[in-house]
Amino acid sequence: MKLKSMLLIGTLSIYVAVMPRAFATEPYVGEVKKVNQAEGKVTLKHGPIKKFDMEGDMTMIYRVANPSMLQGLKPGDHIRFDTDKVNGKFTITKIEKSK
Repeated sequence: MKLKSMLLIGTLSIYVAVMPRAFATEPYVGEVKKVNQAEGKVTLKHGPIKKFDMEGDMTMIYRVANPSMLQGLKPGDHIRFDTDKVNGKFTITKIEKSK
């Protein structure tokens, strides 16, 4: 297989793995504390995340799957989100403002 084809397949595989999609399960809720658009990170205050055995309320810094997900977010916004581990790092895979 040509290198160009292999790179395209690899890129598409990564995109499908982290692309935004509808919440597969009940989303987590949180409050935006800080947005770092340049580094593709967001600081969230949220409750427990059982799939990672995180108990109690906490504030954490997360990477986002795509920095464009941070556009329009500001401290104080209430959000719904989903997270997963991507390359061993906690990563927001879906985020939307709560109404």
